[in-house]
Amino acid sequence: MITRTEPLKAIGIGGIAVLPDTLPRLVKAVRHHGASLGPVTVRPRPWGHGYWLVAGAVELAAVRVLKFRTVEAIIGGGSV
Repeated sequence: MITRTEPLKAIGIGGIAVLPDTLPRLVKAVRHHGASLGPVTVRPRPWGHGYWLVAGAVELAAVRVLKFRTVEAIIGGGSV
């Protein structure tokens, strides 16, 4: 596995849902306390452009709300 910074627009989440009460708390913690987010886990899309999210839907949603441009990502193998 490789860990590196990836652009948010390269990561697709498919039908993953985030619990409504979880996201606001995480965003508040990052904004007000400087809490750090762990890396998301992704795997390459089969056609070679971008990644599918494997784990870290809440973290990915939070960085999108916070308008970050990149996120730390652990890049796994081809199939999960």
